[in-house]
Amino acid sequence: MFVFQLMGGVGNQLFQYAAARALSLKRNIPFKVEFDDPYKFVKRSYNLDFFNLSVEFATKKELANCKPKKRFEKRWWLLTGRNPENKLVKEKADYVFDAAFFDIPDGSYVTGFWQAENYILSVRDILLKELQPRLGPSEANAKILQQVAQSNAISLHIRRGDYVTVAHTNSAHGTCDMEYYKKAMAYMASKVSDPVFFIFSDDMAWVKANLSQNYPMVFVDMNDANTSYEDLRIMSSCNHHIIANSSFSWWGAWLNNRSNKMVICPTKWTSKHLSAEIDLIPKSWIKL
Repeated sequence: MFVFQLMGGVGNQLFQYAAARALSLKRNIPFKVEFDDPYKFVKRSYNLDFFNLSVEFATKKELANCKPKKRFEKRWWLLTGRNPENKLVKEKADYVFDAAFFDIPDGSYVTGFWQAENYILSVRDILLKELQPRLGPSEANAKILQQVAQSNAISLHIRRGDYVTVAHTNSAHGTCDMEYYKKAMAYMASKVSDPVFFIFSDDMAWVKANLSQNYPMVFVDMNDANTSYEDLRIMSSCNHHIIANSSFSWWGAWLNNRSNKMVICPTKWTSKHLSAEIDLIPKSWIKL
């Protein structure tokens, strides 16, 4: 059995679950999870209950067998000739596919974000079924879905939140500026007839005040952190996508199974990573 650490927001947790599912199926070994988010600036919670999947949490005994957390537990391991680090598998580099992932020893505690498409491509068809919301859409979201179905819908996601309010996170990630969104919308409008942009954000008041374009726009503003799965369902239902440097809108685009979809992503994914240089971005996606 493997134990995977879940951490971060819903997009991060989806990557961790997807990688665990791929490893489990390839090796025919079950996995369990522990939600243990070390990010101290924003309180996160477990989000996978919203989706059509079954996740088991590791028991205290199972965690003690693969990840001694307390000081006395680590000392006991060392006194009995066991190295606590032997069963701890850490991701080596962000956004870089490591084929050795699929050789992780049984019984390991696995920690990392695992944000590279090659970890999960082998289970794409399974994920497309499992990563659907358990519940049907609310009345307000059903109306938006109807608008999406009746238009040439393009999702557009503007990520702010802790990318703006937390200095450490802002330094690491930054935000996509309005010039990026203007170029992306113009590009889509040149390729798509009668586009309608469906706008998603964790700071909708700011977006409404700053996103001024001469295109039809629908602001999807009825959901919050507890109903983010509703946003994900609507995003993935759109024909095409303009994403932020965000794992959340990455999933909104990736879960769209249309063969002719266009996805625009920012050239600069983080302060250290260009989207063309990382294993996260599918080759067919357009970088602006």
